[in-house]
Formats: sequence, structure tokens, C-alpha cells
Amino acid sequence: MKNTIKKLLLTLVLISPAYATINHTIPEILAQTDKMAKVAQAMLENPGVSDADIKNLIYRFVLFDEEIYGSALAFNPDVLSKYPRLSAEKHNGHLLYSPYMYRKTPSSLSFINIGHIRPNQGYDYTTKQWYAKPAKTSQPGWSDVYIDTGAGNVKMLTYSVPVENLAVFTFDLTDSQENRREVRTVPSKSSGAIN
Repeated sequence: MKNTIKKLLLTLVLISPAYATINHTIPEILAQTDKMAKVAQAMLENPGVSDADIKNLIYRFVLFDEEIYGSALAFNPDVLSKYPRLSAEKHNGHLLYSPYMYRKTPSSLSFINIGHIRPNQGYDYTTKQWYAKPAKTSQPGWSDVYIDTGAGNVKMLTYSVPVENLAVFTFDLTDSQENRREVRTVPSKSSGAIN
């Protein structure tokens, strides 16, 4: 466990705000996403993981590149009872917890828990393509373009990486011709496209 925590801390230092850069290519962001999913997996080996731990992880990932609009760690409802320190809420008979950090403006970040459903905020993410397909297939991939009503509230596409059977780690890009063109150039074995 100590080695896992040391690796986790090293990874977080490497993506600390002081080291954050801009203008990574999509393949570089995908590689970082895979690393962050591994960090999330290491964190989730500890049932004492907290809201602050998860929030810090996705905060640092959004800072990795200014092209990243948002990032989430959406939990499998079946495992949430193993994590008593997380602020999961019950909705339609199952627990939901999906912390999400996104760019409210180019210079400010905002945080919500997508699983905390309120008027005009949050939703049952388990029904959304960006969560459901990678959770079912255990394969990473891109979503179709969609408007993320209740969370980011912009037109976007999402890259999702399953974290064992525990959660799905994501990052979002706003929908632009440039982003679509770059996503299409990524080899299919890297993107595992969700259609």
C-alpha cells in the first residue's frame, strides 16, 4: 500500500499546476488520461478515499491542458457502498457519485457532483453513452457529440476510460471542427471509439 501511495503522489506532483502545460496533442492527452485512470485505480484500492482526494485528481487533470474542458470520475453504483467517505446520493434506488470539474470560463474552474441531482444540475450518468458503453465493454473510447445538460452545459465529446469495474474516468473536449478533425486522426486502437 505504501508503494501505491508513493506512486500516486509522484504522479500528482508531475501534473501539479506548476508543471501544467498547454497545447498537448490529442494522443498526448489520451496517454495522460490512461495514466490518470491508473492513479484513480490505485486511489480506489483504499476504501478511505475521500471527496477531496477525488476532486484533487480531476482538478489537476483539467489543468493538464487548456483544451480539456472537463473531467469526471463516475462511479459504478454497485461499488459505492465500499467507500463510506464519498458523498454518494441515492437516486431511483441506486447510489450515484460522479465528481466533475469543468471550465466555467477560460480562466475559472467549477465543480459539481453529476450524481447529485438538483433542478438544472446533475443527472443519472449511468444512462449516458460516455459512461454506459465503457462500463459495459471495459474498453476506452469516444462518445458521440452531445450537449451535456445538467453538468458542463456545452456541446462536447467525451473520452472515457474504465477503471476496473469501479468507475469510468473521463475528459471532455468542446465540440469544434479542429477537435473533431484531431480526434479522427487518432488510431482506432488508441481511441476505442464509442459509437
